[in-house]
Parts: sequence; C-alpha cells; structure tokens
Amino acid sequence: LYTHISAGPNGWWEKAHFHQGVREVCIVQTGRIALASFCPSTGGLKMALYVPGETVSSEPGIAHNLFFFPGTIVHVVHFFKREVGQASDQLDWHASPELEKETKSISGKAVLACINKWQKG
Repeated sequence: LYTHISAGPNGWWEKAHFHQGVREVCIVQTGRIALASFCPSTGGLKMALYVPGETVSSEPGIAHNLFFFPGTIVHVVHFFKREVGQASDQLDWHASPELEKETKSISGKAVLACINKWQKG
C-alpha cells in the first residue's frame, strides 16, 4: 500500500498507532519529519529527525507517531500480507492512546528542542 503525504503550510502530528505485522517505511522527499515512539527498554518517549533522502521504518508492535514539518513531502509504503478478500480498510492499524497523549500537544519547535537536547546529552 502506497501513500503520498504533503504536509502543507502547517506542521501536524498524525494519529499515534502501531501495527502487529505491517512494516511501514517512510521516505522523506522534501522537508523533514520527526518520529516519536516509546523506548522499549525504558518506556520513555524518544524522538528522531529525518531529512530529505532519509528513510525510517516502523517495527511491528512498537507504537509510533510522525510529526510533519511545514512543506514536507513523504512517501509511505506499507508492507503486509493481505488475506484473500481482505479490504484495504481492514489493515493492521491500531491506535495508541498513550503515545497520542504524549505527543499531540508538542509543537514543531518543541520537537526540535527535544531532539537537540537528546543528541547533546
């Protein structure tokens, strides 16, 4: 399944979610994205920044959320095994209210500040 995402003039978070078996790959064409997830070993929030030409892949079972900075264009490919007769709206997508609560109020400026802090520390 392929999706083309154009962020437009305003930055925004997608809905935090995870997949049980799907692997999701994001390719940054222009702009930048931040990936937020919970660190499996500590349970704390972690974020990473991706710029044009970089890719990021989600791991099955790990909740994640993407922040799209203004002007960003991203290509997303979902790799999965669809059962015969399974509709595309029955894909392996599960909401993560815990991660949604942690990320929805973080602005783009705050995302960058968090990433800079973690890279230095």
